[in-house]
Amino acid sequence: MPKQPNRPEGRFPVVYLPIEFQSREFDSKALLAATLAERGYTVVLGQQWLLYETLSRLPPGVVLFKSFNKFHQAAMTQARQRGHRVVILDEELLAQTETKAVEALCTEGVFRLPDLILVDGQFEHEILARLSGGRNRIEITGNGRIDLLKPRLRPLFQRKIDDIVARFGSFILVNTNFSILNSIWQSTEQVTRIQVQAGFTNPKDPASVQLWQDYIDCEDANLKAMHIAIRELARRRPEQRIVIRPHPGEHLKKWDGLFSDHPNVVVLREGPHIPWTMACRLLLHTSCTTGFEAFVAGKTALSLTPRQSWITSSLISNHVNPTFADPLALVTAVEAILDGGTPPEASPLGMPAEHYVWNCRDHDATPRVADLLAEGLPPPRNVALPGLRSAPLDPKLKSKFDVSLRLCADTVQSVRDAMGMTSKIAVQEMGDGLFVVAPSGRVRIEWPAKLDPKQIRAAMEAELRVRRFKNAYEIFRANFAEAHRHGELCFLAGAACLELGEARLALQYLQQATVADSNVNPTLALMLARAYQKLEDYEMARRYAEYAYRQAPAHPDPFRLLKETTAQAGKPLPRHWVVIGCSHVRYFRYMQVNQPRFFDGAVHLECYEFAGATAFGLGNPSAESGALKATRQLRTQIGQADRVLVYFGEIDCRRAAWKAAVDSGRDIDDTIADSAAQLEKYVAQEILPHNRNVILLGAKPQIIGDNDFYKNALADERTIFRPLEERERVTLRFNQRLKAFAAAQGIESVDLDDELTSEESRRRFFDEVFWDTYTDDTHGNADFFARLYFERLKRFADPRQASADQAT
Repeated sequence: MPKQPNRPEGRFPVVYLPIEFQSREFDSKALLAATLAERGYTVVLGQQWLLYETLSRLPPGVVLFKSFNKFHQAAMTQARQRGHRVVILDEELLAQTETKAVEALCTEGVFRLPDLILVDGQFEHEILARLSGGRNRIEITGNGRIDLLKPRLRPLFQRKIDDIVARFGSFILVNTNFSILNSIWQSTEQVTRIQVQAGFTNPKDPASVQLWQDYIDCEDANLKAMHIAIRELARRRPEQRIVIRPHPGEHLKKWDGLFSDHPNVVVLREGPHIPWTMACRLLLHTSCTTGFEAFVAGKTALSLTPRQSWITSSLISNHVNPTFADPLALVTAVEAILDGGTPPEASPLGMPAEHYVWNCRDHDATPRVADLLAEGLPPPRNVALPGLRSAPLDPKLKSKFDVSLRLCADTVQSVRDAMGMTSKIAVQEMGDGLFVVAPSGRVRIEWPAKLDPKQIRAAMEAELRVRRFKNAYEIFRANFAEAHRHGELCFLAGAACLELGEARLALQYLQQATVADSNVNPTLALMLARAYQKLEDYEMARRYAEYAYRQAPAHPDPFRLLKETTAQAGKPLPRHWVVIGCSHVRYFRYMQVNQPRFFDGAVHLECYEFAGATAFGLGNPSAESGALKATRQLRTQIGQADRVLVYFGEIDCRRAAWKAAVDSGRDIDDTIADSAAQLEKYVAQEILPHNRNVILLGAKPQIIGDNDFYKNALADERTIFRPLEERERVTLRFNQRLKAFAAAQGIESVDLDDELTSEESRRRFFDEVFWDTYTDDTHGNADFFARLYFERLKRFADPRQASADQAT
């Protein structure tokens, strides 16, 4: 047996009963809780997710787990570390008759964890004893779900049975179990992933993969056949009410309108299944455990098995109920029974049913399970338990277990009345969907002090800064009643959940953030886009990414995500241009920020501006502007861009080259030629090896008049002053060099030189070039220059031009 980390005397008289499916497990666990509470013990029962998350905060007791799968194994490990006694009663093994089926549900590593395994019958005991190598204690107990079907407890459901009969009269119940092909997860692929994560399927083992495919194929055949049977029965017996009750793991909406042409057919899923089984005239199923439960309850049930296989023979239901491979033969048998005929005989089992389910006739499972759970617990005494403030479950999980305090208390009391229990019992809420059942006055629930919103935010942000995402989320959960009212806190919770891989939960909190603040800012939109992307809803992801991008067009993150999600959604991608240059790159940043006036989302301009950078300085890796060094760090961005725009040289033509010429005693034309040569070398060595779709931008026309240039110049600029006419000549010469270089390299070049070709265009240019009268600003009016460059560049945004470039 596994070594228990804490001695028994270190435990508390507390039994924990986690529940996944309300409709299947809740009533039997309520019966067990009432039985233990009658003996003086404290029982915590309810939704397994909150219980699992908080096991480390709960006093050590005994935990009854419901499955061998790996999702539960993580909680078992945590329970053992905390000092809990670990007991398993696997609900999926109820009424299995094939060794292969039992073996398939025993996931790797499961026998290292439990202190005790409870089994339904001798058949299961023999298999698990062999698989575990004798290392585990295994006890036969049967299953409490079967106890509920016996005469003593039928009063527990009588009111519900009467209500159902009053609504539907004599009806046929169809229990379906199509939770692979019609899953609440709405994807067979997602169900398969969950199957792998749970440890039931090994994608690297062909035999395991085939076994899972067998289940899918069987369900597919069952689904098609049952649809045929329902339609045919509804057609033949239009006055006969037929109630379809889908499995708790099925997606109800997939049934909407499926039988709308048959008004005598209704699809619903309300409350536990047992009252429906007991209220019906006849039960139909496709190899479902409810067929065996009907047998125990003395109700007639028929099974449809269109694809005979080891799967259909593994269910005890198909040995105690008559089976039919043909859906029309099933309908004919149903009609015969409705007309007063005797149901056909079932295929007999080689062993009595008690061999598989110990309590199906004479024995009771609940008191025996209670005896075994109480082993090793100290005598009952007062206990303090923490109140667990929790956040809402994912809607899909909530649909599995949605129990209020009133419903829990009423169910426990109904069980007690049916069993004749008389001691005083209290039912308290310990957390959302988690309840304490114990003798009155035995349990004190201690609720943590509440934090105010500022304290919650500070605490969450502190954890997020050090990437403790689970801690940040737990702070939110612990203060949910207050926290969920504040958009910024919902946002932080969503961010934490996204980092934890809980995309569905993250989406809920992010959506709540939009409600709480009545606003979607760029950061929130970006997070919503990421959540939808994780959930593979690429169109919604693209829309939110676009929303974020429209609000923050110059920030790189929204565009990166927009590009990703646009591709995933199968939509045309925006063009991506990288712009590198001196401070005059601000014109292109202006275009990007004011997208509606310019490329309007067709082109994204990713701008890198290096103030003070010169063309001549591009030959110096240690230059103060850092342009060359930074370019080398941008090689990935350059390589991934659709185009690269390079814009250096204006400072050379206005000041830097002139000063260099004066200092060296060289001719200005030679100095300008050196600047152009350095820029050409930079493009040839640093840009073209990584991307040949380059546009080389010439220096813009000189715009500072002589008087303003001299009046507002720095001291050293006055010593090199040259009139506008001379500066313009040098700028044109510089640009001519660049055009020749671009032509030789087969790349594009653009400049504004044509603005000065006539007096009319020159006058128009200088009329708009400045902000009002601030003629000393060498950058001029950003809007004006952005418009000029846009007019020359917009042809490159044309997809036809892009295609031509790609071909070249």
